[in-house]
Amino acid sequence: SSVLSHAKAGVQDAASFQQQAAEIARQVRGLAPLIGIADAETFTLNAGTRLITFCYPGDIILGVLHENEPATGLRDKITLVARELARMLE
Repeated sequence: SSVLSHAKAGVQDAASFQQQAAEIARQVRGLAPLIGIADAETFTLNAGTRLITFCYPGDIILGVLHENEPATGLRDKITLVARELARMLE
C-alpha cells in the first residue's frame, strides 16, 4: 500500500525504475504461479538493459535495480535483508 524508494540522483534508469517498480513487482508476483515457480521468494530479471531483483518475503516486496552484474552472494543478501524487513514490519 506504500512505496519507499531511494536512487542515485541523476541516474535516469533509476528514476524510471522508482516509478515503475511497484507495478513490475505486482506483475512478476502474478506471473510466478503461471510459469510454475509459485513458491520462489526471489527473482532476478534481465530485461533489456535492466537487471532487477525482487524479493517477496511475507507482505513486503524489496526491489533492487543493479548497476552491474551482481556479485556472488548478493542475491542471497537481498533475500536476507528482505526477510528481516518483513519481520520488523510484522
